[in-house]
Amino acid sequence: MYIREKGTNKQSFLIDNKTKGFYEYVTIGSSFVQSNILGALGISQLKKLDWITNERKKIAEFYIEGLKGLPNIEFIRITEGAETNWHIFGILVPPEYKYWIMDALRAEGIMANVHYTPLHRNKFYYGLANDDEMEGSMKFFNRLLRIPIYPSLTQEEREKVVEGTRKVLKQL
Repeated sequence: MYIREKGTNKQSFLIDNKTKGFYEYVTIGSSFVQSNILGALGISQLKKLDWITNERKKIAEFYIEGLKGLPNIEFIRITEGAETNWHIFGILVPPEYKYWIMDALRAEGIMANVHYTPLHRNKFYYGLANDDEMEGSMKFFNRLLRIPIYPSLTQEEREKVVEGTRKVLKQL
């Protein structure tokens, strides 16, 4: 089987008569060929990478400063010497209140979301492992909520996220 077959038996189809004039999918396959449009979009985004990362860093620092000291919240630690592009901003909350906090933040107009669903919970992998076998990923998943962090977030929106999050967490 070749990667370029994308899960089919196409190579056999091309070189012998065993396939009787057709090829079919014989395993899971993927195509990782990028379209020209997505390539152009990627190049344009790379030109803005420093600006995007810097804006997200400013937002993250604003959130950390505005939310530090609150009970019932932790921030994802950045390993010393490592860098992050702040593609998400996650807060770690008590697992028993995670969905209540998410709903309360949404009621405040803050689009909080679940993130990093463990792979064994995805339909494709269902049944390959259970929650008890994946203790570390479940512990993280059960506590993680994502709050908005994107470069065009205005100062007013940033303040709304901090104020709304403080309001919700103080209710615990």
